[in-house]
Parts: sequence; structure tokens; C-alpha cells
Amino acid sequence: MPDTLDLPTAQAVHQGADADNALAHPHRPFPDPKTGELKIDPEVVLKAKKFNLALSFFYSSRSNVTTEYGVGRSASVRGQVISSVGGTTVTLMRGDFREFDFTKVGTLGGITTYTATSNQQAITTLSFDGTKFTEYFNDGMQLIYQAQVSGGSPVTHQLVQVKDASGVMQTYTYGSGAALCVRIE
Repeated sequence: MPDTLDLPTAQAVHQGADADNALAHPHRPFPDPKTGELKIDPEVVLKAKKFNLALSFFYSSRSNVTTEYGVGRSASVRGQVISSVGGTTVTLMRGDFREFDFTKVGTLGGITTYTATSNQQAITTLSFDGTKFTEYFNDGMQLIYQAQVSGGSPVTHQLVQVKDASGVMQTYTYGSGAALCVRIE
């Protein structure tokens, strides 16, 4: 079941991750009262000069997924959009293990627009131009997701770029072995 989006803490500078979740405190985390999940944000934060974008790492006791960071481990930059070819719903997966479903609203001029399902209270929208998904935040920031491997269904679109309202951007490129390289323009 997807989480509800915590409106004050969903920010593009944290790649949409819930960076201010008091339950995930690095020294004294508490399990989620509904699910029992223990999620920890170990406070490993790297800030990029002039962009001030925080990269955070996460651990979840309920996740058995193995990523490039280990079992039950993830990072804020591990955001993805999962889409089925010809489907009307896409899933936005945050690097902090949260998932949000978005439903197709319509297509105009080759751009398909999606909004979050009504029970998720999302403050972002998505668009798809045939190659890339763009997530729009209220503060003017954008997260851009693009598939790194062609073909197949569903398609995984990894986070490739974060842009602020003034046009400053941080670009992520992926190499072999899921190695991540960050560049600021």
C-alpha cells in the first residue's frame, strides 16, 4: 500500500525523500506504529557546492530488496518511475522506500500528464514526453527520470537530473555496476 505524502517534507532538494521523518532518527529510530517497520536515515549527507542538494542514505528493516547499496538499503538519489507500456498508471518510487501511484490525465502535443491518485495528497505532478518523465514541485524544482535500458515492460526510469527554478541543474549518469556519477551545471 503506498504511503501518504508528508506535505511539508517532500522537497526536490532531497529527491522527494522524507528527510525530516522523526521516526527515522539516526541515533534513536522508532518503528512505524502501523506497520512495525524500522526505517533509519543514518545522517550520511553529502552537499554539492552551489546547489545545496542533499544526498541521503536509508535503511529499512522491512525491505528485503537488494540494491547497489545492499539489502534493505537505499539512497535518496535512487528515485524511479516504473511504467508499463500502454498503461494508464505509473508508480513513483522514492529512494526512502516510499511509493506513489500516478494516473494518466491526458495527452496534448505529445506530452502525457499524470496526477497522483486522490488518496495520496501529492504536491507534485508528472509529465512524459515519450522519453523522459518530469516531476514538477510547487517551488519550481523538477526531477527528471529516464530509462537507462531500452525495451521491456514495465520500464524503469531512473532519476537523471534535478533542476532548480533558476536553471541550475545536477545530472546523474549511470555506468556499469549501477555506479552513479554526479555533475553540477
